[in-house]
Amino acid sequence: MKYSLETTARSLRAALKAVKPIIEKRNTIPVLAMALFDGSDVYGTDLDTMIKATIPAIRSSGKACISFHALERLAGLIDADQVVTLSVDDKDVATLKHLSGRYELPSLAAADFPLLTLKGVILAALLTLRSTVRRRWYQESRLY
Repeated sequence: MKYSLETTARSLRAALKAVKPIIEKRNTIPVLAMALFDGSDVYGTDLDTMIKATIPAIRSSGKACISFHALERLAGLIDADQVVTLSVDDKDVATLKHLSGRYELPSLAAADFPLLTLKGVILAALLTLRSTVRRRWYQESRLY
């Protein structure tokens, strides 16, 4: 198994609700419609911003990138106090199991998910600042 998480439906829904504002339904890059599950943490990104939520889990291990909207719809249909198990096998097939059902969801390799690091954010800000200063310098040099 690549990933395994056991928690309640209420906890899963709460974490997905926290990440939802950043994940768009229609996207030209398929991995941006996914959520990265890393142990009991859930990440969502739009390449400009990243949101992280932590799920109070009974047990969790591994990493997986799972279709966010499909998982959110399914989690919303399960009774809040039911224990759910989310797992991803070696063939990148995610499975959501609960007391009265078992569903398979699309997933991708966790390595495909674009994690934003503080170093990358600072570098992007510096590059933006540098281009703004150059543009401003050029505009002012043309005035004289």
